[in-house]
Amino acid sequence: MRRNMNTVRAILDAATTDNGAPTLASLRKHVADTSGAGTVEQQYHLDLLEHAGFIRYLPQDGTASWKKDNPFVVLTWQGCDLLESIEKEHAKRLPA
Repeated sequence: MRRNMNTVRAILDAATTDNGAPTLASLRKHVADTSGAGTVEQQYHLDLLEHAGFIRYLPQDGTASWKKDNPFVVLTWQGCDLLESIEKEHAKRLPA
């Protein structure tokens, strides 16, 4: 699978919603709605972003199993910088 910057941008953008800590489920919904990326494509890009240090997962408090399987997705400083550079690049491509 090839990297898709639209999916990357949608993931990073979604990570800034819900006061900067959306759950994995709400992030996945946002990404599907905005980029059309399916579950496999989303997981591929989430893995790449986590491995590169752009996002990290924080477990939700509580003992309910749905909370354990639905961590918060948090943007790191590097992730913020990447999102900013992607947005600048996108703005350059827009017609004046």
